[in-house]
Amino acid sequence: MAINIAHSQYQSELAVPAYFLYGEEYSDAIFNFIHVEPLRTRNEFNSWKINRHYHPDINQISLLLKGECQFEHDGVFRYVNTPSCVITPAGLVHEFSYKPQSIGYVFSFTSDVLQAITSLDAVFSTVMAEYQTGQVVEFDNKEEIQKITKISEALVLQMSCKNNCTNEISKHLLSSLLL
Repeated sequence: MAINIAHSQYQSELAVPAYFLYGEEYSDAIFNFIHVEPLRTRNEFNSWKINRHYHPDINQISLLLKGECQFEHDGVFRYVNTPSCVITPAGLVHEFSYKPQSIGYVFSFTSDVLQAITSLDAVFSTVMAEYQTGQVVEFDNKEEIQKITKISEALVLQMSCKNNCTNEISKHLLSSLLL
């Protein structure tokens, strides 16, 4: 995957660490990877602050269902409150500070998974183009929030099952979440 030159310059200027998942050493490119975890998994342990870093191969969606968050994308700081999600493309330098006890999920997946999902339908091509820019999506429809919460919970449950179909089912759930 090609990394944007501006991202590369920003990463090297700040000596920003590359991680597989936050705090986990990055070694080699990875493919066909999907991971989901509750916000509290890495945030509670780190006093609700995820320091500046990037993932060379991993895209992320940070879904905030309850609480507040200040985040940085390549030197630009923003504030979001609930309910919303922050989209972080692979290679983008980022950091997050959450209000303690915030509730939500972090979805991590490789670009090939995103490309496989977008190849299913023309609508996904538009989603992918928007996704690559990084953005914040705010939700105000209660039914939409309930649907996203149920899909998120189903994805967490699916990821805990270790069977031959886990990755394929997870791709379909992730595609539902992206739309």
